[in-house]
Amino acid sequence: MSQTCPKCGHRRAADTSAPGWQCPACGIAYAKYRPPQAVADGGAAAAALPTPPPLRETGFADVALATAAATALMMGLKFWLAGQLSFTNSLMVVPFYFCVVPVVTFLWRRELWVWNRYAGRFECEDFAHRPWLGQLSLAFYLAASATFAWFFFAFER
Repeated sequence: MSQTCPKCGHRRAADTSAPGWQCPACGIAYAKYRPPQAVADGGAAAAALPTPPPLRETGFADVALATAAATALMMGLKFWLAGQLSFTNSLMVVPFYFCVVPVVTFLWRRELWVWNRYAGRFECEDFAHRPWLGQLSLAFYLAASATFAWFFFAFER
C-alpha cells in the first residue's frame, strides 16, 4: 500500500510499522488532516449572516421635539387665555412640558437618540441591551420634571 502524506509529502512504504491511517514521518491521521488554507477559510463557504436592520435616520427626535413644543405652547396659551396664569408664568409651562414629553416618549418607545461623534449623526440607542441606561435617563427626567413642577407651583402663589 503506497500513500503520500498530504502534510509532509512523505511517500509511505509497504514495510513500515505505523498504522495504515497514520503517516510514519509526521504522525498525522490522513483522514483528519486539512490544509492550512482550508482551516483559515473555515473549510467550506460560510453561510451569509443576515444584515441587521438599518438605523432610523429621520423622524423620532424631530417628532418628539415638535410634539413637545406644540404641547407646551398650547398648554401655555390655554392657561394664559383662561386667566389662570400670568404671561410670564405661562412661559414657565414650556420647560415643564419639555421635561414631561421626553418621559412619555421614553416610556413609549424605550429608546434614546444619542450623538455618534464618529458617524457624525444621531443614532438610536436601544435600552434592551443596557437597561440601566434607560432607567438612569428616566430617573433624571422624572427628577427634573418634579423639581420644575415644585418651583412652578411654589412661585405661582
